[in-house]
Amino acid sequence: SQFVKMFPMNKSLTVGQNRFMNFGGTVFGGNTDFYGQNFEFSYDSFAIVMRHIDSMVLFTPTGDVDANGDPLTAAVQTSIAGLNGTLYIDNPYNKSGREDFGVFPYFVSESNGFAHYQKGSIHKNAYDSTVFYFEVDAFEVDSMETLDPGIMGFSGTLVSGGIFPDIRQEVRVMDDLSLGFETETPPGGYPIYGESGRYKIGRAH
Repeated sequence: SQFVKMFPMNKSLTVGQNRFMNFGGTVFGGNTDFYGQNFEFSYDSFAIVMRHIDSMVLFTPTGDVDANGDPLTAAVQTSIAGLNGTLYIDNPYNKSGREDFGVFPYFVSESNGFAHYQKGSIHKNAYDSTVFYFEVDAFEVDSMETLDPGIMGFSGTLVSGGIFPDIRQEVRVMDDLSLGFETETPPGGYPIYGESGRYKIGRAH
């Protein structure tokens, strides 16, 4: 069976016909946690439609194992917010988990999401999340039980509140467990604050 667990907020959920469930709270799906409201579990499709995801938190292997030999993971420090999408738990014909379909669980986002960097630990909250963020393109993630976010990326656009022009890039898990990127500056550098100056250092990150 797949590692998917639901923890309804206030230990409360609404049950409808054919084991339909509506709830808000937390869902664990492999190496990913989802937090939000208006989650709908469909027994027929064996999936959870997530209509409002407050945050999606990825966990990446540390390289260490616990006492049982299972790999230990650490939370990626940059979550992805503002999503909606569907988490497919398993093949609908394999609800008992008799067969191992490694592609499950998998998640399909149906909207762009946002990675924010407004934290006290990052330049004392200097990056206002309303104007400085990375807008993540809609994406799909499969094989979430064995997912290693350290080797995957999310395409999107860095919006920097006018510091730089919008930059198309792909963010990955960095050494400090944040989502970020390194890139070569273009010939002539990036304009800063319109044309107030130019950033010409060879690599930007």
